[in-house]
Amino acid sequence: MTSPFEQKSKSSDITQLTNKALEQSVNSLSAKTLADLAQVRAAALDKSKIKPVQPLAKRLYHYISDHLLVNITVPAAAALVIVFSMKYVTPNTIPAMPVAMLTNEVPTEDLAMLEDLEFITWLAKNEANTVL
Repeated sequence: MTSPFEQKSKSSDITQLTNKALEQSVNSLSAKTLADLAQVRAAALDKSKIKPVQPLAKRLYHYISDHLLVNITVPAAAALVIVFSMKYVTPNTIPAMPVAMLTNEVPTEDLAMLEDLEFITWLAKNEANTVL
């Protein structure tokens, strides 16, 4: 087993050999190739420069338009769509007994029919006809 010092020494030897080989390959390049490489390197360094700081108002506008509008308006629109698309169900209530049925002249068999909800509903809708 090798010691950490020996591993580090081997690693630095490999690094030195690699650097020496790369330097020799660069020395063998033509002048045109070296000029092209220098030009590409300069262009890459120009693009990597830090962009100038934008004014606070402009940064705030971009933050609002990019983040807040998307993070607030989309959920709000979804909530409005859900609210307006819901159908509110009202419970079926038994309509009030028509006024004509409250008199003493109603036969008892007619009162037995009033237990049927559909009949009561029909009778309530046609109250004007029953008053005759």
